[in-house]
Amino acid sequence: MNAEPAARDPMRSGGDFLHAFHAMATPCEMRLETDDAELARRAGQAVEAEARRIEAKYSRYLPDSVVGRINASGGK
Repeated sequence: MNAEPAARDPMRSGGDFLHAFHAMATPCEMRLETDDAELARRAGQAVEAEARRIEAKYSRYLPDSVVGRINASGGK
C-alpha cells in the first residue's frame, strides 16, 4: 500500500477545491474553501496520507497491521 499519495491538481467544485480518493474500502473526499490551489493540493495530500496511514495501521485486511497481527495471534 502506497503511503505517499500521488501529486495531482485539486478539482474545483463550486467555490471549493475537492480532493477525492479511495481508502478503507470507501470513497473519501476533502473539500477546502480557498482561492489558493497550492494550499488545496497540499492539504488534500496530507489528508489522504493520514487516511492511508490509519488504514495501514488498523486494517483488518492487512496481515501486518495491528488488527491483522491480533487476529493472526489466535488469542495468544
